[in-house]
Amino acid sequence: MNLKLRLLERTEIPLFSKSEEEAFSVHDRYFPDGNVPGASEDDRGEFDLKNVIDNPKFTVLGIYDDNVFCGGTIVEDKGGNVKDISIFFLIVEYQGKGIGKTALEMVEAYFPDARVFRLITPSQVVRNVVFYVNKCGYRIVKVIDFNKEANTADYVFEKRRRRAKQSLGLK
Repeated sequence: MNLKLRLLERTEIPLFSKSEEEAFSVHDRYFPDGNVPGASEDDRGEFDLKNVIDNPKFTVLGIYDDNVFCGGTIVEDKGGNVKDISIFFLIVEYQGKGIGKTALEMVEAYFPDARVFRLITPSQVVRNVVFYVNKCGYRIVKVIDFNKEANTADYVFEKRRRRAKQSLGLK
């Protein structure tokens, strides 16, 4: 395994979008309408890569095993050294193999001045909750969009650094 990050190129937008949809589709069974909230084509307008890739407040990165695309992330600069990881995924073939933790650490290292990283995941996807809390050091800091009838919600995760880290020269 030789993981690398690099800025996504415009020509890779279709690959990123298709791979992201397939990666999140493994969780469809947990949702009544069969789609992970935010992952369906209709819900993703906010993160339309054609718009986001040129917006300076977003960083769109591809995750590669050597030169093979294996995942991606969209990170939003919220100001004040806060970064929101809006999307983070590995394609299905790379999931469950311990690669996600390394990839997420690389994403965090890409932003050496960031002091806080935040992300959101649905409560139904316990695998993701375990990953972020037990493997990656995130804490649940807030519960939003609680649905009393369905007994579901979204968890807001946060990871804080005591001080900014030195750049690993990944940019």
